[in-house]
Amino acid sequence: MDVKKDILWRVGIVYITIVLVAVAILSRALYLQIGEKEIWKKKAETMKKKDIIIEPERGDICAEDGRPMCSTVPYYEIRVDFGAGLLTDEIIKENLDSLCFYLAATFKDRTKEEYKDNIINARNRGERYYLLKRKVTHSQFKKIQNYPIFRLGRFKSGVIFEQIEFREKPFDLLANRTLGFTYKTISDSVRGVGLEIAYDKELRGTMGVRSMQKLSGSVWMPVNDGNEVEPQNGMDLITTINIDIQDVAETALMNQLIAQEAQWGTAVLMEVKTGEIKAIANLERQKDGKYKESLNMAVHSSIECGSTFKLFSMMVALEDGYVRPEDTIDIFWGKKAYKDAVMEDSKTDLYRKLSVQQIMEKSSNVGMAEIIRLNYSDKKQSYLNGLKKIGIHRPLGLEIPGEGSPYIKEVDDWSGITLMWMAVGYESTLTPLQLLTYYNGVANNGIVVKPKFVKALRQNGEIVKEYPTTILNNKMCSQSTIDKLKNMLEGVVEHGTASAMNTENYKIAGKTGTAQVGYSNGNISGHRSSFVGYFPADNPQYSCIVIINLPKNGYYGATVAGPVFQEIADKVYATSLEIQKEMEQNELMGKETPYSKNGNKKQLEYVFNYLGIPVVENDVKSSWISTVKRDSVVEFRNRYIKNKQVPDVRGMGLRDAVFLLNNAGLEVEIAGKRKGTVIKQNIEPGRKIIPGQEITIELG
Repeated sequence: MDVKKDILWRVGIVYITIVLVAVAILSRALYLQIGEKEIWKKKAETMKKKDIIIEPERGDICAEDGRPMCSTVPYYEIRVDFGAGLLTDEIIKENLDSLCFYLAATFKDRTKEEYKDNIINARNRGERYYLLKRKVTHSQFKKIQNYPIFRLGRFKSGVIFEQIEFREKPFDLLANRTLGFTYKTISDSVRGVGLEIAYDKELRGTMGVRSMQKLSGSVWMPVNDGNEVEPQNGMDLITTINIDIQDVAETALMNQLIAQEAQWGTAVLMEVKTGEIKAIANLERQKDGKYKESLNMAVHSSIECGSTFKLFSMMVALEDGYVRPEDTIDIFWGKKAYKDAVMEDSKTDLYRKLSVQQIMEKSSNVGMAEIIRLNYSDKKQSYLNGLKKIGIHRPLGLEIPGEGSPYIKEVDDWSGITLMWMAVGYESTLTPLQLLTYYNGVANNGIVVKPKFVKALRQNGEIVKEYPTTILNNKMCSQSTIDKLKNMLEGVVEHGTASAMNTENYKIAGKTGTAQVGYSNGNISGHRSSFVGYFPADNPQYSCIVIINLPKNGYYGATVAGPVFQEIADKVYATSLEIQKEMEQNELMGKETPYSKNGNKKQLEYVFNYLGIPVVENDVKSSWISTVKRDSVVEFRNRYIKNKQVPDVRGMGLRDAVFLLNNAGLEVEIAGKRKGTVIKQNIEPGRKIIPGQEITIELG
């Protein structure tokens, strides 16, 4: 009996407990449904909504004429979900052969059998996100959608098309390292090189936000709830780069590096007045023997300059009044010992003494070392202060990150020979772009301008910001010193170490350099050849530097770096109407006023012979010439007409101009009067001819 009561008692307790729990649950449910109805309703709504980030379109990086050099291009990735079991054996059997045939024919990267094996293996492994092909173009994507299996759609075939954006460079490797790139680190921070990272904020734009509401399953629909933020696309970067000149610079540098079997090389062209970088090429030999842009040596590499540094030593000595161009210096037949070290010229036993002017022209190491030793051995700090006045000890502050730091050794760190070796370009370092900047300052009459890579920012086709020229030093030295230095640099090309670069078309001024690589650490491995200067020398428009490191088939600056400089300068001269106009105006002044129009050589010879006017022909080989008056004679000059290039007909009469242009395949339109000589042509000489293209000429 007691046992029965005990059981009933326990059952009752359990029953009551269950009832109480049920009542509690029911009460809580009623409370949630009634008392907290609005709270949970709002939470339910939030679970059906989400905000998604809308990425803006990254801006383009463009050449100075607006052509894109780096832009965002959409591509697609093809992925397949084999884990969902959508691709049945029947579908595979009926369609896989055909699909693989089309894929192989479209992409030409694998055979039909290779595609088939890869797909079957991925299916057997049950891969949920198998990458079949990356970087599929939009036109390819349109075709692929209709291929066997893929045309069944995602929910029957498991195929997934994902749009991916890539930064493309339409001109391949032109200025590749200067344009640069960006990437995200593991911590999601942005890193990179070149203009891409320097102007990342402007190029990137501002992200937008869109509200999405869940309908069913995985279907989401955008909703307008007033919280949307439209993305703001990035701005376009208008650079200073001239694509045509950049192409010439890279091609010329590449060809010379290959010919010299050199380690690396760099070439930079700068506009004198503005500091705008028109071309910048950097090429380095890779392990496979090919050359590519892997490092921006012009910006990053701080190197011993060698003889090109002599400009600064000479500037200091001239400015301090210690020497004059006509002064004579004993150079000890080009070989002299300083302490335990011996300094030599490239050629010894030729001269016992040279003038200061000749020391620069012939690039005498001993001569320059003696100028500095004789005048600064007891006032070393004065020499160092003179260098610092120029500004070469400071970085340029470029917008492109990673500028190499210049190194000008302080007097406290000098050895017994530092003064003499620094005078000729050792025990101090500059980057190629820093060196060019200060040569450009000489060309610009002492005004040092900062190299500029970007001209403007553009938004929706409109210029929204322009970048002005920045002056780094208003006066690096007196105008008197500048004039003397210019005369010396012209002499280097006219009858000095760079005489091989002398040309009749335009005057070049500059300095050769041949530095021993590894000299400072006692491990000389070869030479670094360079030429830095400007043109046209009588009215500088452009400055340029070319450096070639460790050439194997030569080492003098004029013969190794010079040809690259000259090829770049020739291209600029051929396509720059401003330079040619300036030079022709100079020819039309004073003693060089022409007796006649420019034109056909045979016809002009006949006219001058008939009139009894003497003619001077210095190696004139071209059929078309220009004429220049000299005292009592007329000088004929070559005027070469190159095949497939627009001829320069300025200064010619109408008949000759029309004959030449028509023969070149151009249609001629004459603006204004039909008398006089051609003063303008709307297509620059030297440009590639497009048959049937119309060219307009104006006579005056």
